[in-house]
Amino acid sequence: MYMKMVEATGGTYGIRSIELLESAIENSKITFEGIELYPTVEEKCANICYSIINNHPFVDGNKRMGIYIMLVLLEYNNVYIEYTQEELVKLGLDIACGSLRQKDIVNWIKNTKIASVSTEAFRLHQMYMPYLLAFLHPKYTLIP
Repeated sequence: MYMKMVEATGGTYGIRSIELLESAIENSKITFEGIELYPTVEEKCANICYSIINNHPFVDGNKRMGIYIMLVLLEYNNVYIEYTQEELVKLGLDIACGSLRQKDIVNWIKNTKIASVSTEAFRLHQMYMPYLLAFLHPKYTLIP
């Protein structure tokens, strides 16, 4: 997934720390006294997104991958959201600069959630998913 994202949007390929990547994923499964700290799909996805962006496991593209993985996992779990590219840019940048916390990402997901998605919208979304995050890389332009 990371290699395809770098190929599609540019940047330097490389995993800086596999341990930080594993930590970002595994952290979403953490429990305390047998109770999940992130019990909902939205909370797990927000945690993974936040952790990837802040752990910097990749040489380049941490914001893009954090957002991309969140979107893919939400969709995989039948959570559909509606957003603009500008909203994704702001979300990624705000997480990276520390102005958004995990609970803010969960709120963003809940506020952008839609009941379902049309077949045509889903097909277009799948077709353009590899390019959705190109705008987070400064030398690439948006797809029309």
